[in-house]
Amino acid sequence: MQQYLITLLLKIGVAASIASVGVRFPAARRMLLREERTLAQRVRLSLWFAAIFTPGVLFRLFDDSYAALDLALEGSLLAGITGGYVCGWLAGMMIAIPSMFRGEILSLPFLAVVGLGGGLLRDAASDKEHIWRISPLPDANVIRIFEHRREFRAWLYYLFFTMATVVTELLRQVLGTVFGSRKLFTFARLNDPPGVLVAV
Repeated sequence: MQQYLITLLLKIGVAASIASVGVRFPAARRMLLREERTLAQRVRLSLWFAAIFTPGVLFRLFDDSYAALDLALEGSLLAGITGGYVCGWLAGMMIAIPSMFRGEILSLPFLAVVGLGGGLLRDAASDKEHIWRISPLPDANVIRIFEHRREFRAWLYYLFFTMATVVTELLRQVLGTVFGSRKLFTFARLNDPPGVLVAV
């Protein structure tokens, strides 16, 4: 159990580091904050996400002790949420390419669908400002639910977003259990202790 918790805490640290470094570039900030994008801008944004998240997948593929660096699921979902369907779909596929070559054949379709799901979450927001207030920590989203008691749509969106991310991770664990870790990278299996599954 302790090993899983350390890995998950490291993942949060890696995600925070990537976020702080990634948005320091003015071109990246402009790409992220633009609401309307041409197809070429969506492809560039997808390439940017792939460039940020693919190295972590490569490190994990060469040495399992670097599992905390693999943020492929999170990167694909984030690409869809911030960039829309096309960006999420393309970024998910590009991030999955290294793992596909190492035999994890479910990674490409799974991450492509996760990117599309991120686009659905983006479209579900009644106000696009809600997207930028989402926290990667579910408890922070729950707190925001109670902050926006008068904004019923915001409350519903934070609840929907939190449940969608939990279901996405659960789906990855189910697929990893059914097809095995050689087909899709997961941190846990469904037959692991309940505390481990809750932590993941």
